[in-house]
Amino acid sequence: MIERIFGLAPWLALAYLGFGISSAQAYLDPGTGSIILQAVIGAVTGALIVIKLYWYKLKQFFKGDGKNGADEGGDKGRS
Repeated sequence: MIERIFGLAPWLALAYLGFGISSAQAYLDPGTGSIILQAVIGAVTGALIVIKLYWYKLKQFFKGDGKNGADEGGDKGRS
C-alpha cells in the first residue's frame, strides 16, 4: 500500500503543477529576442571555430588510419 502511494505522489505533483499554474503576465521586449539571436549565432560561430582548429585531428579520428600527426614533416625518408 505504501509503495502504491509513493508511486502515485510524483504523478499527482506533476498534475497539480501542470494544471494549477495561472498565467505569468510576463513581458518580453524586442531586445530579448535580439539577445537570444546573438547567443545562438555566437554558439554556432564558436563551434565552427573549434572544428576549424581541430580539423586535422577530427579528420584523422574519423578516418581511423592510425596516424596521430606527430611524425609528419621532414623526417620522411631519413634513416
